[in-house]
Amino acid sequence: MLSEIVNLLRERGGASSVQEISLLLKIDSSALHPMLDLLERKGRIVKMELPCKKNC
Repeated sequence: MLSEIVNLLRERGGASSVQEISLLLKIDSSALHPMLDLLERKGRIVKMELPCKKNC
């Protein structure tokens, strides 16, 4: 599953939301978060904080 996440991000050119990734891979976002954290710790992905769009 970890390689599927990395491949998906590569195919999409990087930035995707957790919700978008979970929908595309048909996995609950609560299960996806720990996998993304692991990939970030291993240096496979970089977490990007996007600026708030509304009501910040």
